[in-house]
Amino acid sequence: MRKNKIALALAMLMLLPTPGMAYERQNSFTNAKGQNRINEIKRFQAKNNLNVTGTLNKQTSNMLKNENLMAYDKVEKAPTKRYWITINKTTKILTVYKGSEVDVKFPITLGSSKTPTPSGKGKINSKYVNPAWGGMGGKYTPRAANDPLNPLGERWMGLYLKGYNGYGIHGTIKPHQIGTYVSNGCIRMFNYDIENYVFPKMKVGDPVWLGTDSELQKWGVYQYVDSTQNNPETPKKPIEKPVKKPEEKYIDIIIEKPKYTLADGINLLVNGEKLPNSGEYVYYIKDDRTFVPLRLVAEKLGFEVSWSDEDKEISLVKDNKTLILKIDNPVIFIKDNETLEHNNLKIDVAPFAVNERTYVPIRFISEALGSLVDYDEDSKTITIEDSKEDIKDEGRNTDESMNLEDANENVQDPGVFLLP
Repeated sequence: MRKNKIALALAMLMLLPTPGMAYERQNSFTNAKGQNRINEIKRFQAKNNLNVTGTLNKQTSNMLKNENLMAYDKVEKAPTKRYWITINKTTKILTVYKGSEVDVKFPITLGSSKTPTPSGKGKINSKYVNPAWGGMGGKYTPRAANDPLNPLGERWMGLYLKGYNGYGIHGTIKPHQIGTYVSNGCIRMFNYDIENYVFPKMKVGDPVWLGTDSELQKWGVYQYVDSTQNNPETPKKPIEKPVKKPEEKYIDIIIEKPKYTLADGINLLVNGEKLPNSGEYVYYIKDDRTFVPLRLVAEKLGFEVSWSDEDKEISLVKDNKTLILKIDNPVIFIKDNETLEHNNLKIDVAPFAVNERTYVPIRFISEALGSLVDYDEDSKTITIEDSKEDIKDEGRNTDESMNLEDANENVQDPGVFLLP
């Protein structure tokens, strides 16, 4: 009898909450740092129907720590049984539904007060991979498909909206602005999100509804947060696949190696010096991107380049910054040697090697090395100049950190999409 009482007491103790084991909702930002942490907070907020800000505000903290709070989506009458999209202009959230069920949710950038994103029920009327940009009818400089200053990123889904034209959902070259109202009316997404989770499943003709929270509710779409006590039926969780995050320094990604061809006729100027495109130093085209020799360009920009045969990685060091990359891995590790702060930058196409020489896409030069890159279509000339901006300035929430064009915001979203 005594043994039974002891066993019962131990069992009851096991049911008591363990000190220091407070509830925390699954997320990807707790152990992240820098801009990567901000980006993951934005994704967490979007997934949970919270206003996207990128800050760990009171509402976000409540959702993180309170297991009784849940995100709910209710669609009274879906316009289709397959995939369709809502753009919530109040919370800055793009939701992909399949019928009445949530598929995925992501944070977005919307139009400014001067150039607002319109409201209405529309549909996708075009889809392009690696699109060109027409420059809004002469307002800005047009950008070719492989231009690193092309504001569309690598995906474009044009929208048909009655009474409007030229609006679309696309990637961005200003990821730090996700969660703000700064575009010319288009909807921007993180490149990784649109390329992997939205663009592949959407088709021309799929419905897209754009509106404020109240407008969506008038159309029978409710997106909100509430206590599970008020909603006894637990909502189905989105089937979004988790974004892979580095355990230490790298995300090891196995990717197919597409074919590459010589980029004949391309000229490259680095700080005013023309670099060779012949002999042992040639350029390549792969996945519609221009690749240049890493060591040749980086050393001209003042970086010390070294190769570790043991770790199979390339290190670039300049001033207080260290960058480490691996062949066929699109994730770049960036560390501040003074503060020891570090983060990871994922570029759209991984570096590759030919004849023991490493090649990187032009976009790597601008995004990772922090240099200014321009491309002249007429002369097929790529110009690379040193930038005074610090590499980690990519994460600042201002246009100044990009410093891509001096006089105006030439890399804002398009109001009109023009094929070349």
